[in-house]
Amino acid sequence: MDDRRGHNGGPPLSDIWQPSDENGKAWREYCWKQSLKKIHKPRPIEMVHMIARNAEEVGLSYKEYNSEILGRGIYLNERQHSKRIQEIKNNRRTWNNRN
Repeated sequence: MDDRRGHNGGPPLSDIWQPSDENGKAWREYCWKQSLKKIHKPRPIEMVHMIARNAEEVGLSYKEYNSEILGRGIYLNERQHSKRIQEIKNNRRTWNNRN
């Protein structure tokens, strides 16, 4: 009987994942990488310009504004989200003082 029955010729799973691997660290890394690939798909240039414009209007960087969109699903504006915008700015100052 052939020991390779049912084998698709790919690498052994032990190269990718091992049950004793630090409580599934490799699996979590794989899941994070897949999630990040889904999130960071290229956007149309018009949308990038819109986000940059909105970020500038509320006084945030593109990265800070985009993080809110990705993390909370909110397009911040000064009228409705002034408290959250201020929190982000305060966190920025706190973070800069640590370095």
